[in-house]
Amino acid sequence: MNNMTKMTLAAVFTAAVATSARAQYVNGDILVGFTTTDGSGTEFIENLGLATALTTGETWSISTSDTQFGVIGGSTDGNTYYITSLKNGVGTRGAYTGAASSGTALQGFAQVFATQNGIGGAGSIVTPAASSTYSWFNFVTKPSGFSGGSSWATAAGQNADVDTSKPAYFFSVAQTGAGTVDSDFTYSSGTLTYVGPNNLTSSVPEPATYGLLAGLGLLALSIRRQFAKA
Repeated sequence: MNNMTKMTLAAVFTAAVATSARAQYVNGDILVGFTTTDGSGTEFIENLGLATALTTGETWSISTSDTQFGVIGGSTDGNTYYITSLKNGVGTRGAYTGAASSGTALQGFAQVFATQNGIGGAGSIVTPAASSTYSWFNFVTKPSGFSGGSSWATAAGQNADVDTSKPAYFFSVAQTGAGTVDSDFTYSSGTLTYVGPNNLTSSVPEPATYGLLAGLGLLALSIRRQFAKA
């Protein structure tokens, strides 16, 4: 076996190992779940990948008739967790009341949920019955918990779901402290969109501002010429 063949096989093996490893749910991945308000029908759940790898404007094609959705997940630091909350109108930040459990506990919830539903790495999709024990409706949404114990909503102190017609604030929460709103998720016409940070003010002037500055510049130039002629 020549060196080139060995190098090729080594590269293939390395890629296969990396692919296999990423085929599993890992801490830091976030999950989006679509379900109904009454726990009927079939749900849609997808692993969106690492929360830290989200990019503004990123979209996912999701075809579902479910009427509510939410996003949850743990983090790689073992302290922070992620959750969505109702956005109370355009420009108004939704409140997050804080968690009843630690980030470590909620990270464990996300892992249990992924394991029970056979959710793999980024891009993995499952469609459980909403009536099943570890469905999104029973394990994540129900504030009263589910047959196996506390639900995510009970542990987090807040339901992650919003109506699919409304934007959802995406929070990162450190332990039991107040949440920090990072961005929005929206769902419309079969497309889930990560809107990106919504609390940052751009330092780049708007087009109208450019026009105003240009006009002032011309006015100043004109006045200077008038003085030069005088």
